[in-house]
Amino acid sequence: MARCTMYAILYPGWDILANILEYSLKTAARAYKGKRGGGGSERAHASRSRHEGREARECGEARESPDGEKGAPSIAIVIVLKDSTHDDQYALASSTVHCYAAAHAYRLQVVNAAANASWAAVCPQPDFMFHRHCVLRHLLDTIDEEWVLFLDADVGVINPNHLIEEYLPTNHSTHVVFYDRIMNHEVMAGSYLVKNSEFSRRLLKHWADAVFSLPVSFHGTDNGAIHNVLLEFALPDLREGRERCEQLWRQSKDFPSLDDYVVCTRALMASRSMEGIEIRNKTHAQRWSRDGWLTNSVWSRRDFMLHGWQKKRLDVLGFARWHSPLAHAPGAELALDRDATDERVAALCRAAGRNAAAEWAYKDSFMADDEDVKRRLEKEIERQEETYREKVDRMKL
Repeated sequence: MARCTMYAILYPGWDILANILEYSLKTAARAYKGKRGGGGSERAHASRSRHEGREARECGEARESPDGEKGAPSIAIVIVLKDSTHDDQYALASSTVHCYAAAHAYRLQVVNAAANASWAAVCPQPDFMFHRHCVLRHLLDTIDEEWVLFLDADVGVINPNHLIEEYLPTNHSTHVVFYDRIMNHEVMAGSYLVKNSEFSRRLLKHWADAVFSLPVSFHGTDNGAIHNVLLEFALPDLREGRERCEQLWRQSKDFPSLDDYVVCTRALMASRSMEGIEIRNKTHAQRWSRDGWLTNSVWSRRDFMLHGWQKKRLDVLGFARWHSPLAHAPGAELALDRDATDERVAALCRAAGRNAAAEWAYKDSFMADDEDVKRRLEKEIERQEETYREKVDRMKL
C-alpha cells in the first residue's frame, strides 16, 4: 500500500533541508493523525473507478485537513494543454506535478485539447487562453472531487511537503480562490482553486465567453479579461465605475496602459467584497504559487509551487529568466518517451510513498531561509504598491 505522508530527505551538511524536514514533519502532523489503516475512503475509490485514467487512491484513510479534521475535501489537479507540440517546454514542471500528485494521492488530469475534437465543439473560443477555462468548466461535470487546483503547464512543485488542503479557503461560502501576482497588479489567471459547484461553472463560463467581447486593443487575453469578468459577475451594481475602466481597456496599447485599466478595476474591487470569490493579496500566507524568477529561482520551505518553468526562458537573458533549482527532474532515470515518462514517474513516486521527496534533487545554492526570500519579495511588493498608489492618485480613482 502506498503511503500518503511524504517527508523531505535529509542530506548531510544541508542545513536548509534540515529546516524543511522539521517544517514538513509539523505539516504532516497537522494533516495526518496516526498510522494509515485499512478500509479507506469509499467515495474516493468509487470516484476513481468511474473515470478513465484516474489514479487509485492507495492510502488507507481519507486525507485529513491540515488542522486534523477528518473527511477533508477531496481535491483534483487539472492542467489543460493546447496540444502536445510544446511538451518539452514544460517537462520539468510536469514531472514534479506528476510525482507530487501520485505521492499524495491527488487525482491529476492533464487535458490535451487538440487531441479530442469534441472540445472544439463544446468550447468554441478561438483563443486557447479562454478555451482552457471552458474546458475546466465542463470537466467539473465529470469530476467527483470537491475542489480543483487549476495549473498553468509551467507551474512546478518545488516543495512536495505541502498539501493542497493548506490553501483551501476557511470560509465555506467561498467557491473560487485567486491570488495577486507580485510583479504587477493583476489577478493571476494561470492558477486558481475552484469548488466543484454551480457558482464556479457560471464564473468559468462567463470568463471563457469574454473572448467574444474583447476590445480591439492590447487587451491582455484572459489575464486582462478576468478583471472585467469579476466586476461584471460579482459586482454588477458598480456599472459606472466599470465602464470607466472599460474605456481604459479599449485604449490600452501596451503593458503600461493595460496596467492603468487593471489598477482601475482593482480599485473598484477593493471597495467591495465579492460574494463567493476570494483574491489573496501579495503578502497573504496561503499563496500556493508565485513567479520563481522574482527571487532568481531562490526558494525557501514556505514555497510550494513556482511559476514560469519554461525551457525557452531557462538561463536565457531577458524577461522571466529562471534557473533550475533542481539538478534533474523527478524520475529522470526513466524512459525518454514523454508520455511513458510521466506515467512512470507517477508510478515511481506512488510506490515510493514517504520517500518520493528524494526525487527532488535540490541545488543547495538556490535554497534559502524564509526571511531571506521574504526580504527579496518585499522589495518588489513595496515597489508595486507605490506604483499602485501613484496610479490611483493620477487617475483620481
